[in-house]
Amino acid sequence: MSGTGDEKKPATLNREWERAKADADSDPTDEQMDVLEDQLAEESARRQHLKARALSDEPELPELHELAPEPDEDPDIEP
Repeated sequence: MSGTGDEKKPATLNREWERAKADADSDPTDEQMDVLEDQLAEESARRQHLKARALSDEPELPELHELAPEPDEDPDIEP
């Protein structure tokens, strides 16, 4: 009635599932790494631009689109 004895107990399956879920959560995918690298590159470029602006003799006014928040950055704005 129990079969071959190869069945796993629910507690063992639960532990394996939790371990697999933790592994999946801790290791970023290639797509997630690409997004993080893009964000890092954008932040680096922004900082270099700000540093160059701070060191220049003529202060540069920001472009209008630089002042506006991105649509997904402002939760108060409804699409």
